[in-house]
Amino acid sequence: MITISVAGRDDGGGVGVEDRQFAAGPGAFLAQVRVCRGHGSQAIKAGGVRMGVFYDYYRAANRQAAVEKPDYPRVVGIPGRPAFDTVESKWFNPWDSLSGLIAVIRNVPYSSDLVRTVELYPPPENAPKTDQELEALPENSPYLVGPGIEELPVDVRDTLADVSDGRLGELGERWAAENGSDPDSLAGLIAELRDLARRARDEDQSLYCWSFG
Repeated sequence: MITISVAGRDDGGGVGVEDRQFAAGPGAFLAQVRVCRGHGSQAIKAGGVRMGVFYDYYRAANRQAAVEKPDYPRVVGIPGRPAFDTVESKWFNPWDSLSGLIAVIRNVPYSSDLVRTVELYPPPENAPKTDQELEALPENSPYLVGPGIEELPVDVRDTLADVSDGRLGELGERWAAENGSDPDSLAGLIAELRDLARRARDEDQSLYCWSFG
């Protein structure tokens, strides 16, 4: 068994830590780390190291361009790093948070299947397949600690792009009712994501998410 401590908001709004045990097989371990990231956890501690989770949403012409220099954040204008049109967030993950937003926009029940990403990096075909391969990985292997890059579905891009200015306030309030955040801040984030999605659609590009932590 492997124990992973997941830090996140408790029912009272404070930060709590929960230890979860998972089967030691590499597939189960890697899948459960992804599940922890995807269900609102704000930090993950594996092997005694706790890490904040960062998410950069960006657009790119194709998958090859999207995974250029994957170790670097996708922020625009940093010398020596890829320049991408980016929306940054420390909590807004594609597996849970974005699915919740898409449900609010579409007026449908929440489901994590609303956002079915394609994992691009680290390359899934090279992921460890046995306990021995997992244990042989260096501590800084992206398969253990990231970063990761996911491609978002085109229908999610278009759902975001179709949000009108007149809906921003309403969506911020409805989304805030779901997660307890400030509606004005959420409306601002929706507007940023909407504008990014529109620019991507105008250029026939896809949306991607770079994450680390």
